[in-house]
Amino acid sequence: MSIKRDEAKSFVNRELMVESTTGVQNDRIFCTVAELAEFLPLGMNSLYKLVAREDFPKVKIGRKILIPIAKIETYLVETKNL
Repeated sequence: MSIKRDEAKSFVNRELMVESTTGVQNDRIFCTVAELAEFLPLGMNSLYKLVAREDFPKVKIGRKILIPIAKIETYLVETKNL
C-alpha cells in the first residue's frame, strides 16, 4: 500500500485540530488504533499488524496502544513498503 504525502498530511492535520463536543478545538497528541482506522483505508486487522511492527511509532500503557499523531505522517511517507 502506498500513501501519498498529501493524504498523510491531511490525516495529521485533521487529527491535530479536533473539535470537542463543546465546539472548542483541542490539540491532540495521541490517537487510538480505532481512531486511526477512521482515516486510513485499512481494516482493523491490518492496522493491528502495522502497529505491531517494531518500527511503528507507538506508546503502550498496559494493553492500551496510543499512536503519536505527529509521527504518523513521517512514518507513512518514509515507509515505502508496508
